[in-house]
Amino acid sequence: MQFFDIHHHNFSQNQKGFTLIEVIVAMTILSIVLVSVFEVYSNIVVMSKRLELDRGLQQNARTIVETIAKDIRDGGIAFECYRPNTTSPIGCNSGPHDTEYSGSGTSLLVLRSSACTNPTDCYIQYYLAKPTATIGEVACNDVDAATPGLCYISRKMVSNGLPTGDLLRLSDAFTSVSQLRFYLSGISAEWFSSQSDQEGKVTLNFTIGLAPRQGLNSEMAKRTVIPVQTTITQKLYQTSN
Repeated sequence: MQFFDIHHHNFSQNQKGFTLIEVIVAMTILSIVLVSVFEVYSNIVVMSKRLELDRGLQQNARTIVETIAKDIRDGGIAFECYRPNTTSPIGCNSGPHDTEYSGSGTSLLVLRSSACTNPTDCYIQYYLAKPTATIGEVACNDVDAATPGLCYISRKMVSNGLPTGDLLRLSDAFTSVSQLRFYLSGISAEWFSSQSDQEGKVTLNFTIGLAPRQGLNSEMAKRTVIPVQTTITQKLYQTSN
């Protein structure tokens, strides 16, 4: 019996364990590592989401610019709608409009439609619009444009002052457009007649951002905004029929 007690006592002395301080230190280090890993992972997820949203906005911006550019180059700028102190054709929609290049520009771009034989019969209009429950859409005012997710750029065909065909929304429902302005410059003739004529140009300015929706962080929506400015030139080879 005495031999057993001695043997048990020696076996207990040879065992090694962790002290309370060692456990606390180990847990602290593990917590720091886990927090660091989580922060890195969280930043990667946020960055990936931000890049995805940016790509969506850039694609919408390209669609807007390319659609307007095609209409400008196909039909031309309706300069007759922007001549001061003159009566504009009915399709210009209560013109004439401001064309001061260095000033405030205009919120309505009027282009000739290549679908019409007579250029003053029908026009294409671009403007900032918002949806309605009764008539499809109406133009956005300054108050509307300050409301995130409400306004978008619309393309409308007008014949003899009346809309024809479907209205075309240039951006998807996940985006919002604000601060839309058009600045026109160049020749004010009906058609270009020679290579010596000055080019007609439209400088397009707008800001495209994210429309509020479920699951979208409001802070991320505020930061994901793209200002767009580009100049589109009307081709000089247009001649009168």
